[in-house]
Amino acid sequence: MKLKIASLVSTAVVALSTSVVFAHGGAQEVHLSELQSSATSKYFTVQDNQNRQLTVTINNQSQGHEEIQYNVLKADGLGNTEVVANGYIAPNGNKTFSKRFGKGDYSLQLICKTQVGCNATGSIGFFGE
Repeated sequence: MKLKIASLVSTAVVALSTSVVFAHGGAQEVHLSELQSSATSKYFTVQDNQNRQLTVTINNQSQGHEEIQYNVLKADGLGNTEVVANGYIAPNGNKTFSKRFGKGDYSLQLICKTQVGCNATGSIGFFGE
């Protein structure tokens, strides 16, 4: 019984620790672990009315056939969310792109196309602007 409870607690701790999102140098980072079907970063805010260039970086470290879908999400402050950029990253692939976005809250969502078994990281934010 003790072993079973310890195993459940251990699994819960791993699941919680892999969904942690980090603030990093003007950016938000997200990690999609092998036990997750999706993960979303915290929102990154563009406060002024001018278009700001945000850089998105995704690195799919999956070793098998696990393709990653990414979505850049924008929240309008009224509870509405829309996808403003999206695409796919092949296993062992990566992508970096920059795009100008207006005022709003933005996050990066990573989705494992095979439901589980993916390993990917991503970031969204200002780099060098």
